[in-house]
Amino acid sequence: AVRGEYELVLAKKPDRAFPSSPPSRADVELSQEHKLLGNQAFSARAYEDALVGFSRAILFNPYDHLLYSNRSACWANLGRYIEALDDAMICTTLAPEFAKGWGRKGLAEYHLGRWSDEKKSYETGLAADPSSQSLHQALETASQRSQRPYHMMLFAPRFLNLERLFERLEDPTQLTEEYVSANEALLNLQLEYLTQTLHMDWCALSEVPELYDVIDQATFACGQLLSFLPGPMSRLSMARWVVRGLGCVIRLGWNINHGVAKFAANALCEVVVCEKADESTRRMAFQVLLSGMLQWLLDGRPNQRLREPRSTKQPSALIIDELGKFHDVELLCMWLNVAVRDGHASPIGLVCLLQIPLVARRVMECKVQVDLYEPQIPAAKNDTPQ
Repeated sequence: AVRGEYELVLAKKPDRAFPSSPPSRADVELSQEHKLLGNQAFSARAYEDALVGFSRAILFNPYDHLLYSNRSACWANLGRYIEALDDAMICTTLAPEFAKGWGRKGLAEYHLGRWSDEKKSYETGLAADPSSQSLHQALETASQRSQRPYHMMLFAPRFLNLERLFERLEDPTQLTEEYVSANEALLNLQLEYLTQTLHMDWCALSEVPELYDVIDQATFACGQLLSFLPGPMSRLSMARWVVRGLGCVIRLGWNINHGVAKFAANALCEVVVCEKADESTRRMAFQVLLSGMLQWLLDGRPNQRLREPRSTKQPSALIIDELGKFHDVELLCMWLNVAVRDGHASPIGLVCLLQIPLVARRVMECKVQVDLYEPQIPAAKNDTPQ
């Protein structure tokens, strides 16, 4: 089952998905109990509590598309639209006939500035349910909105002086705190232009292959600046928009070039580990990284590979705190286990993750039973004498 950007492992038949065991009847019942708690919290507008309920429910039954739809709505109400889009995409892949899931997807795409994708999502939802008034209204509003002229991104305005910026990026010794301080206004304008590219629609990329190079260049520019100047860059007014844009690239990058997605992830890592960087920007970068890693692990294409960890030093207090808050940390451990099993990742990363007390406690307290054994397919009998 292929969705726009990648193949979702969970969309395979439960008896063929990794991990291989479908949820038991007891797991499904527990999932429904947590879903009820999530619904009650959502009705009370306690969205953080609702996230906990729906995340617990997903852990027990990851094949229930309604859970992802509900959690997507939570993320959207909290302003975390990348995560809202992640869950909406899983929902629509598991149940493409579920019209509300396409509405969730379109809403997240609207807030990410991906208006062509938004419109297409509403149209797909209406094809599944032509009677949906909410989708009709959303599509009418989207159709009246001016679409972004993506061909203009092939030609940057001269006053931005991007050519000079790229020359400087080729020589990192020229990237200094003094440079950022002296050129703050211009850098914010340049980043505003570049991050519009990072938030590009999948529809546009599919229709205009030349935009692949534009995404590549924009990722290089934003990533290089964050990598070499994580402290001063994190305090610019456009910093959080850049982080979110690189989070979008982590999701889309595999369709352009594996190096693009990995470069974006490495740049965000530099922000996370920089103690001098703005704390809110660091936390946002780590949240985007964690959810992005889970999306990579859920990508069923054979060419998805995780890099060897570059460092096994003790993680900072901020990293430990955010890992403890990450709603899918048990799923992350489970799918990392699968990646290690299949030779797609080093076991060092999984070991380091489980050495964090908050993570280990969550995993040890988890009641879900998962069969990670992949049965061998019997070799076909050959009646020909050897």
